[in-house]
Amino acid sequence: MNNNILEIKHLSVSFTDRHKKGETITPASDISFSIPRGQTLCIVGESGCGKSVTSQAIMKLFDERTAQVSGTILFDGTDLSSLSSRELLKYRGSDISMIFQEPMTALNPSRTIGWQLSEVLEIHEKSLSSREIREISLKRLGQVGIPDPERCYQSYPHQLSGGMRQRAMIAMALMGRPKLLIADEPTTALDVTIQAQILDLIRTIKAETNMTVLLITHDLGIVAEMADQVLVMYAGKVVESASVAELFAHPSHPYTKGLLSCIPRIDTDHAADLFSIPGQVPSPRNFPQGCRFHPRCPHATEQCKQKAPELSARKDGHLTACYHSLS
Repeated sequence: MNNNILEIKHLSVSFTDRHKKGETITPASDISFSIPRGQTLCIVGESGCGKSVTSQAIMKLFDERTAQVSGTILFDGTDLSSLSSRELLKYRGSDISMIFQEPMTALNPSRTIGWQLSEVLEIHEKSLSSREIREISLKRLGQVGIPDPERCYQSYPHQLSGGMRQRAMIAMALMGRPKLLIADEPTTALDVTIQAQILDLIRTIKAETNMTVLLITHDLGIVAEMADQVLVMYAGKVVESASVAELFAHPSHPYTKGLLSCIPRIDTDHAADLFSIPGQVPSPRNFPQGCRFHPRCPHATEQCKQKAPELSARKDGHLTACYHSLS
């Protein structure tokens, strides 16, 4: 029996810029991965590497007039890529929930937080009474660290701080106890105390319900704390995939090695400069030929500049797209 609740096969996302003579850019290309039930997969990489685009493609959130999504998205045995928008309503908000990176654009400014929380259960849990829905909503607001749930419940998004809006959106995503939670930088706007509470809440619900988590972050501390498996992306491509223990102990791709080297360590010379990867992530409009990391890679050769390496196994469960594996 297949234990994977989510399987992504050769997913690519392209956008057509109608203001530039139909120019097409592809910020995510040939992405493949799977997540076993009850596990947490973290996708990491710098801003602009395609993490958020990949997660939004899973939920089919793009305008089909300007976005082209190809590949297969299997959720619990169902191919979501073949479903209509109406058919997807069965899954969105109930079986699959998403925490968005920017709460002000994800929340409806004309509705109260309470109305938006209640709507989730009104659609997917029709057997609950209004009183029960309200009680669950207030409980969720309290669980995500909101000190006055009643006041937040009656407030509009603009009446809350950025951190409060973020917590309200996390509460909304957890309303239906989803099978799969997609969390796109869920703790970006929060201080470290509330961040710890949110991560602990996700872990608790995951343990209680066997929820699967797809967590997108650039914080390797969160990765070390939360992940079972890690997917490293660079310039729209997967460059490395491994278990969290294997990745931190034996990073194989030069980009992964660079990311880990950027982390401050307590046992290093405090007077020394922090390591940084030279250069910047290239624009999707101008990805380099060959390996997309080669302009920033100290190990790059002529082969790297000519042909992109395939993602291949270095050892059991450890995949790397590099001609010069470091482990």
